[in-house]
Amino acid sequence: MDLPHYLIAPSALNYMRRIEVTNIVQAALFGHISPSKQEVLIPVTLLPDQPSGTWRVRSVVGVIGEIAPEIRQSYPDIARVTGSGFQPETIAGVRTDESDGQFHVDVFMPQPDLAVPRNNSPGGVPVLPPGGVYMVDAEHGEFPPHQLAELCPGQWLVGLTEVGGEIVASLNSRVLGTITTPGRDGIRNIVRTAVEQTGSRTVAARGYFVDGAVALDAMVPQNDCEQVFSLSVPDTRPAPSFHLVEYPDGTWAVTVEPSAAVDPTDITEPVEEARSVESPMTENEQDHAEESAAQPEPTVAETDTVGPDSFGPDSVGSPEPEQAATQEPAATDLPATSDSTPAHTVASGQDDSFDGRYLTEIEKVRARRARRATGQPRHAAPEEDDDFRPPPPTVG
Repeated sequence: MDLPHYLIAPSALNYMRRIEVTNIVQAALFGHISPSKQEVLIPVTLLPDQPSGTWRVRSVVGVIGEIAPEIRQSYPDIARVTGSGFQPETIAGVRTDESDGQFHVDVFMPQPDLAVPRNNSPGGVPVLPPGGVYMVDAEHGEFPPHQLAELCPGQWLVGLTEVGGEIVASLNSRVLGTITTPGRDGIRNIVRTAVEQTGSRTVAARGYFVDGAVALDAMVPQNDCEQVFSLSVPDTRPAPSFHLVEYPDGTWAVTVEPSAAVDPTDITEPVEEARSVESPMTENEQDHAEESAAQPEPTVAETDTVGPDSFGPDSVGSPEPEQAATQEPAATDLPATSDSTPAHTVASGQDDSFDGRYLTEIEKVRARRARRATGQPRHAAPEEDDDFRPPPPTVG
């Protein structure tokens, strides 16, 4: 089954590399191409041959030759294309040599670092065909110099959108910059023509990042813009381990990635036989302690007592409202049995839960504050220990 073709630009920034095809099948070419000293351009696909490590060069007439293994190894990014289920397609030149009367074939390819885009087309928008060079002014973009250096060298599909008469280049939803003055009008006409043909507000172009500079390779589409397929195999080039930033005053700073700054042998990791130590507190206890620590300390006015001795505005012989608001709780305001009403109730009316025998931590704190406010010792005598609450009476 013939796989879909993935177009490889035969040149990058007007630079084209001629790769010689060896073991040419002369009979296949003579049957379809007339011998001529003029070079004939034909589309070809590159098929990896695993036993020999070569590329089989195939045209419409079949396999016409192969490319040496060392050339194939110098283009590791082509493996991303074949690994994603596509056949890489480019252009080959066929000519006849007068000295021997045989066909000679050269495959046109860019330099290896710029052969395959390191990203996919943004939003699947159409891509402009290569043809002219347009420089991008990235000085006022959102990419600082050290981030531009991380993208070099490589080919990136850059989005082009017209905003207020200016063509804005973007990468990964961030503004890369605008086109410099010499090519501003030319790239504007190219984008407008492509927008009219495709109906898309944004088009893409091949951007080449070399030595911190960005250049677009684009031309007016003759028929339709190219549809560059998305690759499922991502770019695996390692990112630089450090960044160098130079400041206008002559100083500089170096930022090193943690993985490069720390020796792996210095990282402490537990052995497989190590025993994990967990907190003796349960999750509910930990949550309760964290909530208690986060709550502000209640003032005396916020601590109310509810029970038979409580004061109310309508109680007989009750003090004035100002005095009632500052009434100190007694140290003995503790529930006698589990059947009685809890002695400590927060201002919101929510009762503190207890198990009927021991005080909660909040009840202990309130009891100590009440004793301290009335001048009593901070800690109760053993017979008056706050941690002890008499068991409920036996019914029976």
